[in-house]
Amino acid sequence: MDKNICYDNICGIKKTNVRWALLSMVYFTCLIAYLDRVNLSVCAPAIMADFGFDKVQLGLTMSAFFIAYAVTQIPGALLAERFGIRATGTLAMGWWSVFTVLTPFAWNFWSFFAVRAAFGAGEGPMFPNNGAFIARWFSPREKAIPNSIMLSGAFIGPALGPPIAVAIMTLWGWQMVFYIFGGVGLAAAIIWHLCARDYPQQHSGVNEAELEHIVGSETKTIEKAGVAPWKLFLKSPQFWCLGLQYLAVNYIFYLFLSWLPMYLVEARGLSLARMGLAAAIPWVALAVGLIVSGIVSDRLIARGSSKFRARSVMAMAGLTLCGIGLYQAANSATLTENVFWLTVSLGCLSGSYTGAWAACQDLGKKFGGSTVAWMNTWGTIAGILAPTVTALLVNAIGWQAALNGSSVVVAFGVLFWLFVKPDKPLLVETKTN
Repeated sequence: MDKNICYDNICGIKKTNVRWALLSMVYFTCLIAYLDRVNLSVCAPAIMADFGFDKVQLGLTMSAFFIAYAVTQIPGALLAERFGIRATGTLAMGWWSVFTVLTPFAWNFWSFFAVRAAFGAGEGPMFPNNGAFIARWFSPREKAIPNSIMLSGAFIGPALGPPIAVAIMTLWGWQMVFYIFGGVGLAAAIIWHLCARDYPQQHSGVNEAELEHIVGSETKTIEKAGVAPWKLFLKSPQFWCLGLQYLAVNYIFYLFLSWLPMYLVEARGLSLARMGLAAAIPWVALAVGLIVSGIVSDRLIARGSSKFRARSVMAMAGLTLCGIGLYQAANSATLTENVFWLTVSLGCLSGSYTGAWAACQDLGKKFGGSTVAWMNTWGTIAGILAPTVTALLVNAIGWQAALNGSSVVVAFGVLFWLFVKPDKPLLVETKTN
């Protein structure tokens, strides 16, 4: 059968779009996860007052999340490979939502630290599971766009989170923020379990045309990926550079996620209400940038461009502009200039995210969940470092110098991108289960 003729339909049958419907659920899952994450930074002044925390202690509770999150990345990929994306996604959402609800029940520093660590352990499997979903449910022709849509859900969360959390906190106190957002997450876990399936071949809503679009005409049977060959992967310089570039990318991201609200209040003198809007603008730019860069990247591939150009060059350009924007923001004289450059900085980081997540699928192929887990482990190390290191720098040298120093981090990400080489997959043939 001619694939060009049957790209959108088979024998006149319009293909279904179940994969996009499930992707919309993944989008909202990521949005909920990041709403839950940003709660702590928005509620930080009230939490610090109630618990008597200083900035370093608060930074350590933020790092507790990322330590547990990092440790559960690769186990999350193994869970998705062994038990499937349906069960793993349901478990992850349910777990982190329960500990979101339990956050206000902490009574001192160590109990708060433990709850945040348990929350991080629940979120850990989310992105490896999402990577496995995209690897199984989307064709090689459409990898950047679904990854960008998924990530835009994650990054619109910090845009919506501050104004929503501020409104809830103003009406009912900071504790209610965690109760409401945790309850939404539990509902999302139930919906995912009811609607998702591990493979498109198992979903009753997927017709023959959509199935051929996803897996091709050669096979319609389920081909399980098996367990990724980690020993072989760990011998690859590409694999290491994929992780290390993401450490640089996520260091900047977690700097924004952890400290942007407090920076705008302390360094720029904004009230809590005005801070919510100002903190949202850069995240909107990142979410919009992800969609645009995803479309551009996949169109470049469709037109015959190399993946180095469509992924690596886009990522390196985004990182460079991000560093310039962060430096300009730190040294801007007015609030308007500051928010503008913060928006440029975070918005341009979108090219790096699009390139990185699409490269996971390019390099890992059917083991896309495992390459995501590896990359996200390194990105989470940045999450462990950024909150506490930033707090120490701010205490020692102030906000402006701390941001200036952080802007240099992106140079390391550009360097590592030169060796990712997304045109060359890590592995082609392995024995499957």
